[in-house]
Amino acid sequence: MNCPNCAAPLSPVPGRTLLTCGHCGALHQVAPPDNSVDRVIVLGDVGDALCPVCRQGLVQAAVEGYPALQCPECAGLLLTNDDFAMVVRLRRAACERPSAGPQPLDAASLQRATDCPTCGKRMETHPYYGPGNQVIDSCSHCKVLWLDSGELAAIERAPGRNW
Repeated sequence: MNCPNCAAPLSPVPGRTLLTCGHCGALHQVAPPDNSVDRVIVLGDVGDALCPVCRQGLVQAAVEGYPALQCPECAGLLLTNDDFAMVVRLRRAACERPSAGPQPLDAASLQRATDCPTCGKRMETHPYYGPGNQVIDSCSHCKVLWLDSGELAAIERAPGRNW
């Protein structure tokens, strides 16, 4: 996404729903589209990284002002481990929706094999060890993780917000 003032690229502002222009300094308020279950703001440019699920080119995106990559096909999300931790903290602290009841872990999803969009090595598929009983994929080499569409929303709405 480019600045409407000067056409320079916009960058997310961590912890905010703002984009900033590094060239003219303008701030732009943005909102995720209504159909984004994980409330991801797509910034546009397609990169070289491919979705580990459907092999589409990942596009630049932002979640709570933190940079991410999202698949335009399956809406999966690639975040760094540090940014994921910050997004979860922000989302769970601000969540006003009722908690979802505890969901059982889908043991079959532990069997899938995905390759890291960053380095191409096999990602580790494991339970997310926070609330929400989700199975995520992570690459310890690149320090990134992959979330399927809806997993971030499930983590956000999991019981026990004050952890």
